[in-house]
Amino acid sequence: MRKQVAAAVALFGLSLIFIWRGAPDGDVVEFGRYGHAVLDGLLPYRDFHLEYPPGAIPLFTLPALGEYVTWFRLENALAWIAVIVLVGALLDTLRPRDRLNPVLLATVALVPLLLGPFTLMRFDGWPTALSLGALLCLLRGRPTIGLALLAVGAVVKAWPLALLPLFVAYGVPKRALVACAAVLLVVLAPFAVLTPGGAYNGLMAQPNRHLEYETIGASALFALGRPVRLYFETGSFSVAGSGANTIAALQSLLQLAMILIVVVIFLRTRRGPQQLVTAAAATVAVAAVLGKVLSPQFLLWMAPFVALADVTALVLFVGACACTRGLFLGSFRALAELHRGMVALLAVRNLLLLGTTGALLRAAWRR
Repeated sequence: MRKQVAAAVALFGLSLIFIWRGAPDGDVVEFGRYGHAVLDGLLPYRDFHLEYPPGAIPLFTLPALGEYVTWFRLENALAWIAVIVLVGALLDTLRPRDRLNPVLLATVALVPLLLGPFTLMRFDGWPTALSLGALLCLLRGRPTIGLALLAVGAVVKAWPLALLPLFVAYGVPKRALVACAAVLLVVLAPFAVLTPGGAYNGLMAQPNRHLEYETIGASALFALGRPVRLYFETGSFSVAGSGANTIAALQSLLQLAMILIVVVIFLRTRRGPQQLVTAAAATVAVAAVLGKVLSPQFLLWMAPFVALADVTALVLFVGACACTRGLFLGSFRALAELHRGMVALLAVRNLLLLGTTGALLRAAWRR
């Protein structure tokens, strides 16, 4: 397995030739502003608005010590190498002699290339790696370390918390839950004390967002030709009109309900390692696909989990990645013009993501 992992890492390294020099986008400029503000002695949430949890602050700040874009790319490339290594470790734990393992590792290695250069300008590889590390620790009988890693992932970007109910259902001791709570408290409490209003507003920026223009609901409104208005909000476009706010609320409720349904499905299985991995993949897919925000970097969360769980889902997911690359070959603003071809491509992409999620739910049920 070590040779297969090394080959996958080398493959990812070669792919960097094609995605390293993509033009910096608005998100990277904003991240750089955050990092330089911290180095200037400003306090996040109090002195400047930050819409991410406190655990993300070091990821913004460290690249500001050098040439920002280059260092930020390097930081995120290292995160994806960690993802590849952890996928290899999980495959070695689940099915060490499976002939598909090299293909699965290569697919994970090439996902950033398939999605495009923007993947090196997002820090989503870090919470993904931490969540995979937590899953690996659970499978190897180290639940306390596992839940501590999950908490670290959650204070970088909140979505790993979606896995907590499933991990509890798998069976973890009280000390593991205490470790998880302790990490959350240690990271979040200082900011809540120093700047309670700013921390609350910063952390609630994402939950309070409206229906984002790449989501399932927005795609349906576009495809049906419903009258809508697009406006720029929190780094992306949101949708107003034709019941968009109601759709956003319903999607959020559906997302929460499906996370709990995956737990119920898991409890009906024999709760072995493969069942846990498949249920985790379904949970991550639900968290990424069914919410009121669906940014392209969310596919980075899904990639390793889908590869570990189900081949059919992986084929559909690769198709969704290719469509995502097609949507954003040019400007992220292009879709906002609602050209018929772009609307159709978005609909196909979202159908493939729904198919991926459905395939993972089916696999979780069958196992």
